[in-house]
Amino acid sequence: MNFGLTQEQEMVVQTVRDFVESEIYPHEDLVERTGEVPPDLGEEIKRKCIELGFYGCNFPEELGGAGLDPLTFTLVERELGRGSMGLTVFFGHPDGLRGRATRAIFAAGYSRRKGRCPRHDRA
Repeated sequence: MNFGLTQEQEMVVQTVRDFVESEIYPHEDLVERTGEVPPDLGEEIKRKCIELGFYGCNFPEELGGAGLDPLTFTLVERELGRGSMGLTVFFGHPDGLRGRATRAIFAAGYSRRKGRCPRHDRA
C-alpha cells in the first residue's frame, strides 16, 4: 500500500507553498504592525486565490470550488499554517468561520438548495 502523496497532491502543496511565500510573507510585517489587513490587500489576495482555484477549494466544483478531497484540503491548510492567519484566512474559506458555517449549510441540504447558493468564483 502506498501512503505517499499523489502527483496532484504534491502539485497542490507546492502551489500553495509558493503562494504563501510570494503573496503572504511580504505583507506579514504590515499586518503585525497595524493589527489589521488593509481591505484592498484582502481583496487582492482573494482575487489571486480565485484565479488559482483555491478559494472555497473544499466545495464542489459546481459551486465554484475546486472539489478537493479532505486529505488534499488538509494539505492546503497545513501549508497555509506557514503564513499569517490574518492573511491566509482569505485563501480557502468563504466565510469568517474558516468555512464551518458554509459547510454546515451545505451538509444540511445541498441537494435541496442546489442552484440557490452563491458560487465562490464570483468575486
